[in-house]
Amino acid sequence: MTSRQLTAVAILASVVSVAFLAVVFTTPDRNLDVVRPRTPSSLTSSSVSASSTIPTRDQVVSRLREILRVREEAYRSRRAEMLSTIYSSDCPCMASDQRAIEELLNRGYVWDDISTSIEVRSVSKVSDRLWLVVALFRSGVLSIKTEHGKLMRIEPAGSDLFEFTLVKPSEGTSWLLGLASVLDEG
Repeated sequence: MTSRQLTAVAILASVVSVAFLAVVFTTPDRNLDVVRPRTPSSLTSSSVSASSTIPTRDQVVSRLREILRVREEAYRSRRAEMLSTIYSSDCPCMASDQRAIEELLNRGYVWDDISTSIEVRSVSKVSDRLWLVVALFRSGVLSIKTEHGKLMRIEPAGSDLFEFTLVKPSEGTSWLLGLASVLDEG
């Protein structure tokens, strides 16, 4: 497949995932409150009742930071099984990261000297089980080396604006990353 075809497949997968998430998490359930339509004012508010079972903005952002830390560790240790603890089963990110880790293993490469951070721009509660976090994702210089320490290549530092969709498949489970979409900063 050409890079243009891979990009088209990735975009299609993202659209399908968003549609699926929208249906699953905005369809009223007997045990859930009815989800109100999103308005510009509701996108920036994160009003939450005093109940401790409903996550706060800080809890959702904290979990996103943990998800990104676990992802980095999965790459560093080349343990793709770690990804199932942070991604929903239908997240296109999981398959992509699994393939990348498999490629590292097949080539005998390791990630070295990577650091990432996020600068949160907005947090929106769509429902009790679906939150959106818009954040600037920054990555430091990434060194890719052989298992014996020989430098193979250096990826430059960079940043991209992302919308992260965090989902909670069922009560009692951890928040998972359902989708990560690059946004235009303009």
